[in-house]
Amino acid sequence: MSEFQRIALSAFPPAERPALTAQNVDWRESQPFAGAKLLIATPVFFNTLVTHAVLQSAGAELTIGVSADLPRDSQALEVIAKAGIDIVEPTSIARRGYDVVVDCAAQFRNTSARYGYVELTRSGASHYASARQPVVLVDASPIKRIETSLGTGDGFIRGLAHYGHTDLTGKVIAVFGGGKVGQGIAISCHRRGAEVLIIDDPNAVTLPPNVALVDRDDSTEVSHQIERAWCIVTATGEPAALDPWAQTLTVSNPLLANMGVADEFGARVPAERVLNRKAPLNFVLDEPTRLRYLDPVLALVNASALHVLRGEAKPGMHPPPAEIEAQILSLLSDTKLGQELASTPDLTT
Repeated sequence: MSEFQRIALSAFPPAERPALTAQNVDWRESQPFAGAKLLIATPVFFNTLVTHAVLQSAGAELTIGVSADLPRDSQALEVIAKAGIDIVEPTSIARRGYDVVVDCAAQFRNTSARYGYVELTRSGASHYASARQPVVLVDASPIKRIETSLGTGDGFIRGLAHYGHTDLTGKVIAVFGGGKVGQGIAISCHRRGAEVLIIDDPNAVTLPPNVALVDRDDSTEVSHQIERAWCIVTATGEPAALDPWAQTLTVSNPLLANMGVADEFGARVPAERVLNRKAPLNFVLDEPTRLRYLDPVLALVNASALHVLRGEAKPGMHPPPAEIEAQILSLLSDTKLGQELASTPDLTT
């Protein structure tokens, strides 16, 4: 075991990473990535070093991709650099080639990959939609909802606690955006006693239990909910989505929190008016998403990379194979996360 692997794997107990632990035990013997050159461009935080350690243990030659548009932790990058693992940006690798590129938000879509790509996010899907090589879209897997819904919802609650807001009982929380992130925030807040409503297109949202819906096109009702809310959260995925209410938001009393990558409040709402100055609220934390929620997703990314490397993926963009997802989910049944999934119907179906 290398020093890098020791540092990464010893920082988090196996109970927090059952799927990655199973891969590590299996792959360090079978060496399925022996000699393979992988570019891994998923966001870098200390807990995501575990997936790098597993791939390295499986024989992969790693390069870590970073971009100004992707979140990363400087201390985690220092650990990677100290281990002698190359760190590259999209503009610095035009002439390099890899066997498999594991991408995020299509930042490295122009990088050559001998066997194909794995894309983590829905935002990168459009860039790979016409790809001729194999592309596995991890975001199309129900497993991804574990991170984006439960993990992000948990991160939102911990982000509020960072600012001293720990009791949500009876407080009104308005969530703009009813996708996976918005639903996860709504579920987490409701479980802590809040009155939660989602503001979105009624025809495009599946509501979690006990959560109200407000039509985003009903400006009178939206304004009313803004006035009565204790906290307003953005999870639309759209820059400046709340700009029509900028004046009201600037002078109103509710807490404002952004949970999207972009500035969803818009330029007319001052950064100091929003918790964490408009950066995603959970990124005020050392561990924005707990490893237990990332573990099955990162394991799926690794397994998808192996699927591509072995030439088993068809040309074009596809979700991960169902049998790989089922195998990973089976590892969670007796874990704390497994218990949480059992109490959240339909999350991974």
